[in-house]
Amino acid sequence: MDAVERELETLRYALTRDDFAAASASARRYTRLVESAVTSLAPAQAGRLMDDSCRTLEWARRELCASRARMAQRLAAVETASRYCAATPSPPHWKLTA
Repeated sequence: MDAVERELETLRYALTRDDFAAASASARRYTRLVESAVTSLAPAQAGRLMDDSCRTLEWARRELCASRARMAQRLAAVETASRYCAATPSPPHWKLTA
């Protein structure tokens, strides 16, 4: 497995964990690795690598968008639940006198 493939695995792993910072850093490293690999390949191989990397980065972008949407839904659910918790009145304290 070469450096480009290892970084691609790192990117996929970051996406499965919803780790946005790691995914962003990995995507930058992946891009730099692809750029340096393309210069040393034959034109046909370089074209295939560029096509593959463009498809991969587009897939990663869609995954990140979906992940952010899921996170937003979870956050909205927590905010909704917290409003109900805050609105719950405390039980009355009765004072009995004889």
